[in-house]
Amino acid sequence: MKEIGYDGIVYVPELRDFAPFVSWELDGYDKQVNWETETLYASDVILFWIPRELTTMPGLTTNDEYGFWKSSGKSVLGTPPDAKKVSYQQYWGKKYYIPNYTSLKDSLQGCMDKIGEGAKRTDNEVKVPLLIWMTYEFQNWYKNLLAAGNELRDARQQWTYHVSKDKLFFWALYVDVYITKEGRNKSNELIISRPDLSSVVLYKKGVSVNDAQVVLVKEFRSPGCNSSGYVWEIPGGSSWNKNETPLQTAIEEVHQECGLTIAAERFRAHTPRQLVATTSVHRAHLFSVELKQEEIDWVVEQEKSGKRFGVEEDTEMTYVSVKKVGDIISGNDDSVDWSVIGMILSVLNV
Repeated sequence: MKEIGYDGIVYVPELRDFAPFVSWELDGYDKQVNWETETLYASDVILFWIPRELTTMPGLTTNDEYGFWKSSGKSVLGTPPDAKKVSYQQYWGKKYYIPNYTSLKDSLQGCMDKIGEGAKRTDNEVKVPLLIWMTYEFQNWYKNLLAAGNELRDARQQWTYHVSKDKLFFWALYVDVYITKEGRNKSNELIISRPDLSSVVLYKKGVSVNDAQVVLVKEFRSPGCNSSGYVWEIPGGSSWNKNETPLQTAIEEVHQECGLTIAAERFRAHTPRQLVATTSVHRAHLFSVELKQEEIDWVVEQEKSGKRFGVEEDTEMTYVSVKKVGDIISGNDDSVDWSVIGMILSVLNV
C-alpha cells in the first residue's frame, strides 16, 4: 500500500492471536467473526481479492462475505486470470458496478481510486462509511445533531441503492445517538435518505384559500398506495449536478414536468423542511410561483388534451391538472399525500 501512496488504515481479516485449531473450543471463532464484521462495517472500501484454487484456497467464507457486501457500494473485486469459479462473483460485480481487476496491485489502486481524497473522521465518525459521509444530506443531519448537543455513538451502513456507477440514490444507516438533554441513548432507529428535492407550488389566488387553483402533476410512483394507481404531487425533483442550485433545479423540474418556462425572478423561496422527519433526513427546498391567468388556461388545455410530459429516459411520465385547494383537501381523494397538502397550505396561508 505504501508503494501506491496510501497512508491510512488497512484491516487484514486475521487476529494476531487467532489460533484456528482451538478456536471452536475457546469461542475464538465467534470473536474472530465479530471482529471481522465490525471492521467491515467501519471500512470505506472492501477489497475482495480472490485467487481461488479449489484445493488450497477455496475461499468459502469469502463467498458469503462478498454476497453480503456486494450491494454496499464499498466493494472492489480482484480475480487473477487463473482463479477458479469466480464467474458468479464477476457477474454480480457488473450488476452492482463493482470494479474488477486481475492483479493485486491494480486492485489496491482501484481501492485508492474509490476512496479519492477521502475525508477525515474521528472517534465514532469512522463508523460512517465514506460514500454516505460525503453526501450533503448526511452532513446536514450530522451538523444539526451536533448543534443540538447530541453525540453519535455508533453507526452501521444497512444498504445503498445506486442508479448508476457514480449515482447513490438511496441509503440507510443504523445510528445510536446519545441524547444529551435526556441523558439516554436512542439506539433502535435507522436514518434513510435520498438527494434533497426542489418542489414548486404553482398557484393562482382565489377569493379564499379553498378557491385558489394549484397545478398538480400526476405520475405513477411505485410506493403509491391508493386506488387510482397514481400520485398527485407538485412539480419537483432532484439533480445529480452538485453545482446546480435548488432554484435552478426547481426551474428545470417545472419545465420538464409541466411544460412551463418561468423566469427565475418569479420564484419565491420558502424554508426547506424534511418531508418525513421520522424516517428520512432529506429535505424539500420549497418554492412558489403565482401564475397568470393565461398560464393557468394553458395548463388546463394540456390537461384536456392528455399531453404527456417528463423525461422518458428516466422513466418519468407526467400529466398536469389544475385543481382547487378545497377539492384537494376534501378528504375523499388520497392520491395527494399530506406532505404535498402541507406545502400547498404553507404557501397560500402566508
